[in-house]
Formats: sequence, structure tokens, C-alpha cells
Amino acid sequence: MLMSTEGDGAFAVVDVDTLWRHKETKEDFHWKGRACKGYTKIGDEWKLIYHMGLLDYD
Repeated sequence: MLMSTEGDGAFAVVDVDTLWRHKETKEDFHWKGRACKGYTKIGDEWKLIYHMGLLDYD
């Protein structure tokens, strides 16, 4: 995670390799790739404000 100089914002680059399975069809759905997540600090709590990357909608 990389934090802003002011300490009120940050982002992280996350590698993902997750296998999901559909409840009804039992078909596998593989998420694999790299995502970027952005955070902001509100009071004493960190809040996720954006998430980009990873999913391919072919």
C-alpha cells in the first residue's frame, strides 16, 4: 500500500487468483489478474472508494 503524504489517502495493487462456482450451474468462473484499490481516511476509518481492473467482460 502506498499512502499519501498527508496520511488521508492510499492505494494498493492486489494480485488476485480466485475460483468461483455458480450455485445452480456449477460452472467455474475464474478471476485472475491485478487490481488497484483506492482508499480515503474518514475520521479513524479507511473507506474503499474505487476498485479498478481485473474483470474481463468478453
